[in-house]
Amino acid sequence: PYHSKAMREKCHGLSKDMYEFGALLNESNQKMFCAKFTDEQRKKAMQIASEKGWTGSPKMTPDQAVEKIAKEINSNTEKKE
Repeated sequence: PYHSKAMREKCHGLSKDMYEFGALLNESNQKMFCAKFTDEQRKKAMQIASEKGWTGSPKMTPDQAVEKIAKEINSNTEKKE
C-alpha cells in the first residue's frame, strides 16, 4: 500500500478502515478521498469497492469506486446551479 508521508498527512484523522482504503488509491484519488469527500461519501466508495459481481470478483477497484463517487458529486453540483 501507498503509505507515503503525503498520504499520511492527507488522510490523517480518518478512521483506520478509511485510512487503509486511502492507502490503496492512486495519488489523485487519494487526495479526493481523504481531503474532499465527506465521511458519507468515503463509506459509499468503500462499500462500492467491496461489492462483488456475480463471478465473485470485485465489481470495481478502489480507484474506480472513488472516481464513480467523484463523478456523482460533480454531476450533483452542476444540477444544483
